[in-house]
Amino acid sequence: MGIQENNLTLEVNDVQVAYVPNSIKYRDGKGSVMVNVNAAGGGATTVTHSIDLENAKGMVSFQLRMTQENDALVRGYFTNIGANTIRMSNNTTGFTKVFSGMSLIEDPDRELSADGIIDLTFEGNGAVA
Repeated sequence: MGIQENNLTLEVNDVQVAYVPNSIKYRDGKGSVMVNVNAAGGGATTVTHSIDLENAKGMVSFQLRMTQENDALVRGYFTNIGANTIRMSNNTTGFTKVFSGMSLIEDPDRELSADGIIDLTFEGNGAVA
């Protein structure tokens, strides 16, 4: 039986971040598989598979509550182009993912409300476990 990862410690640039529960998503950055059909004559076909490295980049996204402190963190992440490091870990299960060379890919919207959030998406180097 597996244990679902939902209680991770999240660090950005070696600083632990309090995030919105259940908001973390990631992509290891292995690329995507292209499946192509080839004509083999007489109506027959063959299939070739190749890895499309154009999409071989890591991605991490999560949400923060809209506070003055988090707003300042986000501004720092945005200006730290290609130099953010994100670490997700769970000491109980041994789960660890580290993404280096990450950039916040857009200046995110800040939702000004009682339960306002900031959606962050970083892209960069693939994950190291």
